[in-house]
Amino acid sequence: LGYEFLLEEYNHRTDAYGGSVTNRVRFVRELIEATKDAVGDKCGVALRISLEELRAKPSQHYASEAHEVVTLLSDLPDLWDVKMDSSPTDCGASRFRPEGAHEPIIDFVKKVTNKPVVGVGRFTSPDTMVSQIKRGVLDLIGGARPSIADPFLPNKIREGREDEIRECIGCNICIASWHDGVPVRCTQNATAGEEWRKGWHPEKFASPGSSDKILIVGAGPAGLEAGLIAARRGYQVTIAEKSNEMGGRLLFETKLPGLNTWGRVNEYRLYALKQMSNVELYLDSELDAEDILNLEHQRVAIATGAHWTRSLYSSLEIPVGELNKPNVYTPDDLARGVTPESPVLVYDFDNYYLGGVIAESLALQGLEVSYATPAGHASAWTIMTNEQPYVHQALDRCNVDVHTQKLLSDFDGGEATLSNIFTKKSQRVPAKSVVLVGLRLPNDDLYQALLARSEDFSRAGIKSVERIGDALAPGALVHAVYSGHSFSRELDRQTNGLYLRDIPIAEYPPGPVI
Repeated sequence: LGYEFLLEEYNHRTDAYGGSVTNRVRFVRELIEATKDAVGDKCGVALRISLEELRAKPSQHYASEAHEVVTLLSDLPDLWDVKMDSSPTDCGASRFRPEGAHEPIIDFVKKVTNKPVVGVGRFTSPDTMVSQIKRGVLDLIGGARPSIADPFLPNKIREGREDEIRECIGCNICIASWHDGVPVRCTQNATAGEEWRKGWHPEKFASPGSSDKILIVGAGPAGLEAGLIAARRGYQVTIAEKSNEMGGRLLFETKLPGLNTWGRVNEYRLYALKQMSNVELYLDSELDAEDILNLEHQRVAIATGAHWTRSLYSSLEIPVGELNKPNVYTPDDLARGVTPESPVLVYDFDNYYLGGVIAESLALQGLEVSYATPAGHASAWTIMTNEQPYVHQALDRCNVDVHTQKLLSDFDGGEATLSNIFTKKSQRVPAKSVVLVGLRLPNDDLYQALLARSEDFSRAGIKSVERIGDALAPGALVHAVYSGHSFSRELDRQTNGLYLRDIPIAEYPPGPVI
């Protein structure tokens, strides 16, 4: 309500509360004064204000209406909490918004008030935080997403343990949880949202429940997280990766435009694992069932990832077969170094970030690119992560021809046929190659081969063989990390299968407060 008084688009009053900026500020001033009178000296009264729209409005006597508003209120609030207006700019994803991106909008506030100023901007680097304070941009650093990723970030800075910070990658899966109305999730911190329900603590781990050795096959996000958590619990851990580099799907994805910060998922875990004496890491080590049976590890986690298919679906999401033709590719082909022939059509019904960012990447390489999707927007699910407006802007900058509400119905090597999902009207677009970004299936051949040898488990001393991450259920990066964390967190632990919220508190009171 107070903000609506400040904006002339909402405030059409002709009395002392409308018209000039001085009048439009009057309601907010009186609101602060009344609040301070009510609370006395019992607490401070902060003012949180969005400055993005006000900064864009010219003022007769000031640099902008934002400058005028802050100057008129000046030292009245006990604290200024400054932010942006829209969610995509206030809580922008790292793909499009750099760390500390609010500075150009809010940097003037400290110059016109003597009261402390706090701000946000997905601060992850202690150097960036210190820089803004020393340069007089902010007095206090606010950090929601960085604190979700690592609740002990301030302590680690204070204690000189910066290399142990679990940095936010800016994927905004936490914000997607909020938009979707589901329990919060964090790609970097699998314990977020499970502190009470499951009793998970990001820095505390139960001691091992046995002397079992843990073998993890595959060093992608799920495998690395499983290895790290098992090692922190005290188990002897071996991670075997068939390729010459650890990181799984992120080795490709972090090379795509704007996704380099996602590499922190691998960097944080690999750095920690390499410091631990109870961890052995092996590259170029492709294992088969016989190898695993002979390795004398009691717990085996298969983290072999997933693969993209060439499957197509109807508007009702019914399978209609595979597009097995020459020059039809998947992201796996691009990851192996294949460059499609131009013009290329990226057909995306995965609907998260990958189809859009692949189209952008190919266009930046100089290819003529079209993008088609059955959804109403490019990368439709990114509306949840505050990225969708910027996805469309990026595709437009790269001259990608976007076709929404379209099914791919045919491809003849020179053109692709797209059909509207509602009207069935078709159109043909130039395409000498097609990249399908749709369905993934688990790479579970090794898991199935092991199950076929289950009668040999007892002889080999194997107690369990489990799939984790995309090898169990292909999903977003956050799901892979969570799956790996859950595997190791629950090793040798008895659970009744219910979250704490579902257990009668009188019978099972919650654990100690963190």
